[in-house]
Amino acid sequence: MTKQVTATFTKTVTVSPAAATTAKTTAASSSKPAASASTSKASLSARAIATSKPAVKKAGLAYNWEFNQNWSPWTDTAGSKVSWGYSWDAHPMLNFPTSKLNFVPMLHGNAADKIQWFKSQIPNFPGWAVTHLLSFNEPDMSGDVGGSNITPAQAAIDHQNVFNSTVSLKYKIGAPAVARGSKAWLQGEMYAAFGKPLWITEFAAMDFATGYSATAAEAQAFQNAVIPWLESTNMVERYSWFGLFNNWNNGNALVNSDGSVNALGKFYMTK
Repeated sequence: MTKQVTATFTKTVTVSPAAATTAKTTAASSSKPAASASTSKASLSARAIATSKPAVKKAGLAYNWEFNQNWSPWTDTAGSKVSWGYSWDAHPMLNFPTSKLNFVPMLHGNAADKIQWFKSQIPNFPGWAVTHLLSFNEPDMSGDVGGSNITPAQAAIDHQNVFNSTVSLKYKIGAPAVARGSKAWLQGEMYAAFGKPLWITEFAAMDFATGYSATAAEAQAFQNAVIPWLESTNMVERYSWFGLFNNWNNGNALVNSDGSVNALGKFYMTK
């Protein structure tokens, strides 16, 4: 008996301050024996999963508690390309409209409480029409900057523990998402090895190394240059701007402080 598994990875790309960007990506699929458990390099069930929603488009939303739950512009605007989202958590929270957008749960870290919480939410996944799951967030980074700080060896053990064969046969599962393009952590370039499409789970016109953040005009110019390519290439299956936050007080903000969609957000959802 065999099954399809897909590997995923993330990386960060930094460019010049005028168009600096951080991008996290996911990739790759290959046939493996069913007895071989998913690891940090091979982790996604590639079989098709039925859903009552329309086909998922590429553009998504990365959101957290800093968003005020004003979802209607993202779901009801004519021509909106946004079709999915994730919250860095196993639960959609904030009244995320799972009947209109594809929610992707994440196992953020390997602390016992996080694993227990994630497992407790698995029975809810069918009701939310979940099709994909994301594994550890930035295991190559410390917790004070949003990472999960896990070694590759421990991540492989914990990943297999949570995403066991029962879960992996129901959902497409992403491998841990590194933050800095760390081939050392991942022990190789997964996309090159498996040749599957990528997910860019975070990207924006900013440079965390220097603290530079683009103006709204620069961010829109960056989107105007990048999004058409993301939409056209078969290499990228999904992408998500960083991020949907009411207090994102820089040029990358998609919404105003009251949660209403700003010019960049409208550009992002319809470009």
